[in-house]
Amino acid sequence: MSKKNFYSRLKLLIFNPKEGLKKVIPYIESKVARHERNFLEFLGDKRYSKPYNGTDELLKYVGKRGGFFVECGGNDGYFQDPTYYLEKFLGWSGIIVEPLTIAKLCEKNRKKSKVYNCALVPFGFKGNTVTLVDCNAMSVVKGGVENYEEWVKAGEKAQKIEADEIEVPARNLQDVLDDFFSISPTRQVDLLVLDVEGYEASVLRGVDLEKYKPTYVLVEIHTSERRKEIESMLGTSYKFLSTISHADYLYRYVK
Repeated sequence: MSKKNFYSRLKLLIFNPKEGLKKVIPYIESKVARHERNFLEFLGDKRYSKPYNGTDELLKYVGKRGGFFVECGGNDGYFQDPTYYLEKFLGWSGIIVEPLTIAKLCEKNRKKSKVYNCALVPFGFKGNTVTLVDCNAMSVVKGGVENYEEWVKAGEKAQKIEADEIEVPARNLQDVLDDFFSISPTRQVDLLVLDVEGYEASVLRGVDLEKYKPTYVLVEIHTSERRKEIESMLGTSYKFLSTISHADYLYRYVK
């Protein structure tokens, strides 16, 4: 939570206690839940350690130990994260790309991962920065997807926050991968996750999949038109396997 949103909730609590409690109580509960989960994990208890509701389905395909992932759109790396369980209990490590300032918290939550704080763009992108509308889990590139204003309003309402516009560094995914593998050249990408609120196709336009050949690709897709676009970019090298969660599609490298 940003300082702006924290103080707006505190102000609401003071001047309108009844309405303020509706927003403050869920925030307090989330903090308590975090400590409970951390304590149980310390004891080896996994009951709250699958924050992504498609974890069990995903594990049917990527349940091995010691794998390597690349996650685009990691947020805090803790809540609703498809790679959290892999890193915490199956010994995976990886790359997490997160453009928001919450990337600092992600670094603390995901000690085995290298976190890159940048926005992913296609090859040929003009400029060094990208304007993002910071709406926490529903952040989006300004003007990057159709009807983004409605998306942001829905995000503000659902999360009870106020969105902010921020400028973040721009890099393509190929540059991030080349940077990482220049230090660890023997790594194999077992899972590529794309969850960037409608900007998935643009991210794919900034990477040569044949260079690193991720074994599995998990993509958030909300419309049939977007699915056609994604599958056209993946080409015949990838075969659709399953729908993971309600809008995440899993593909496997077959070429």
